[in-house]
Amino acid sequence: MNYGVRWDVETGLGKYVNPDYGSIQPRVGVAYAPDSKTVVRAGYGLFYDTYSLTFFFVAGPQRQPAIPGLPTAKNQQTGTYLLNTLVIPTPCVLAGCPASPYGANTPPRTVIPPLVDTAFENLITSKSFPNNSPYAQGGTSVDQNLREPYSEQSSLQIDRELGQGFSVSAGYLWVAGHMLVRPIDLNVDPPIGQETGTNKDIYAFGLLEPSIPAPPGGEPGTNGIFYYTDSTGNSVYNGVTLEATEKRGQYFRLNANYTFSKTFDNGTFTTFVSTPQSNYQRNLERALSNQDVRHRFIANFVVDAPERSFARNFEFSSIVTVQTPRPFTLFVGFDANNDGNPVTDRVGSSGRNTYFGDGLRSWDLRLSRNFTLPAEKAKLQIAADGFNVFNHANIDEVYSVYGAPDSIGPVPHHYKDGVTSAANPYFGTPRTAFNPRQLQISAKLTF
Repeated sequence: MNYGVRWDVETGLGKYVNPDYGSIQPRVGVAYAPDSKTVVRAGYGLFYDTYSLTFFFVAGPQRQPAIPGLPTAKNQQTGTYLLNTLVIPTPCVLAGCPASPYGANTPPRTVIPPLVDTAFENLITSKSFPNNSPYAQGGTSVDQNLREPYSEQSSLQIDRELGQGFSVSAGYLWVAGHMLVRPIDLNVDPPIGQETGTNKDIYAFGLLEPSIPAPPGGEPGTNGIFYYTDSTGNSVYNGVTLEATEKRGQYFRLNANYTFSKTFDNGTFTTFVSTPQSNYQRNLERALSNQDVRHRFIANFVVDAPERSFARNFEFSSIVTVQTPRPFTLFVGFDANNDGNPVTDRVGSSGRNTYFGDGLRSWDLRLSRNFTLPAEKAKLQIAADGFNVFNHANIDEVYSVYGAPDSIGPVPHHYKDGVTSAANPYFGTPRTAFNPRQLQISAKLTF
């Protein structure tokens, strides 16, 4: 049994977040052998991680915006510049969107430079950008009470020897991540309606602030993305593993492993732009994780040639890997719901990670021979490797930008299902792939 406590905040972060005094890390493990051929192991523990410093380094040099009602933070008080947010000149395409007082080329309530406001420093007057650039000001902040992320982990495994050199095991692993960083854009008004024929909300982009002068014919307020990071992210993994191991003397070893698992989370926790599609329904973000792999099988063996045979010092080994596809999100590709973020909008009412990519199949081989160099008391190993020897096209990432706010025709479900998009010809095509067949010859000298 192990027990630990962390009482202080990470060095250098005290001016950004309050100390987290609750980092208690109890851990316990047990092992029991009911007979000479069976072992049962179980364990549970809490494991704390460090803060993701990216969210501090981006927000740290920014100046605190003077908008009443925004969450307070210790960061953004000593910097000299602001995060600059380009307002994408894409008009709202959904039925029911309010008309923009500035014309069809800008979103509603966009503050057009050179309007000087009291909430954000105007970048046009500081000549940061050309005078005719349609930029608005934004900002980034972390929750002053941000908590340290941690995980709960528990496991149970039973190992059983069935014969001379042959054993099997069954195990269960549960891992839950808590207090993970999750961003939200605070500069989005409540929904003003829904797209006709769907349940997709339409938002009014821009937090209204009466102290900011109104442009001719427009409303008072400002416009810009204000990313705020809190500790509401969480994830959970459940996995069952079956394993068999065979050892025949000193010349043959075999291991086969199958895992059935499921992974959920409520966001993508590594980027600022992964804000919810609906700020007022963040609970709807919980879905299959992009890292979810339902089935995974790995088998490997090693064969050593007998010492007194003509093939002595040769070793032959192989690894076979097969796994099912990972899920992806169907994205519109532009700001269809008018919340100021063009990268989070999803097609129709589809949730996160409902479109599946391609599976993975790979077979690797290795043949090596060891040579002894007695004069130098050294060993030389010559090896030939083949990776993905069948040259299977293993697709990693798939283009999932559909290009339209609703599906046109059949709804796509998985890679190579024959469903295309009239709005984006690249939809459903490979974006990245794992390595093709590779051959390698190597030499290693040990002395």
